[in-house]
Amino acid sequence: MKTNSKGKVVLQHGDYRVGNFVFHKEPSHIKVTPISGIVSWRVAVETAIGWMITEALKEKHDNWLHMYASSTFSRLCVVPDQQFFEKHAELVNAQVDLHPEYYGKERPTDDKSADDKILQEEKELAEDMKKIAPQDQR
Repeated sequence: MKTNSKGKVVLQHGDYRVGNFVFHKEPSHIKVTPISGIVSWRVAVETAIGWMITEALKEKHDNWLHMYASSTFSRLCVVPDQQFFEKHAELVNAQVDLHPEYYGKERPTDDKSADDKILQEEKELAEDMKKIAPQDQR
């Protein structure tokens, strides 16, 4: 990270500063660097969190970006023990359960009518596929 003669951080093209963190857009990743420069991390844009960061940068959701960066930074700087890992895994699972659509999962349903609707749609799709398939492939 570059600084000018007065010690002020100079942002490069594609950089966005939120508090003590700089987000730098790369072609396939977003790099996050604290001003201190003691650590940095990159997030692939095709992951769920990469997508969330990209959208937050577009919409300038500074509070969310700062919360993400500061919580990630604090996890990188702590020396974890077994209990920390267990509690962290519980939090991750709770987050996935809260927003399964972010992670390519569908919400579980006990609704029989929803299941029946999905089965009906699948049957109709199969029928339509038979109609449009060439004669020799049937």
